[in-house]
Amino acid sequence: PREASKLKREGTLSGVSDLFLAEPSGRSHGLFIEMKVKPNKMTSNQITFAKRVQESNYHFECCYSFDAFMKIVNNYLTNDI
Repeated sequence: PREASKLKREGTLSGVSDLFLAEPSGRSHGLFIEMKVKPNKMTSNQITFAKRVQESNYHFECCYSFDAFMKIVNNYLTNDI
């Protein structure tokens, strides 16, 4: 609760992805990435955010490991997604 309060004061918005790559690729304007540790799941706010950015031609991924993160970013930048 203390950390959440601090983040809210700093302007963090609930549901917004952890990372954003502001580089267009293919038809996507950029890549949003939500980082998770198993067994954690995305919250309803994160799911809503993911749907909204995808509807606006951004790519969205949820990663559970650094290896998955690297694969997604590499695939995105080489237009393999």
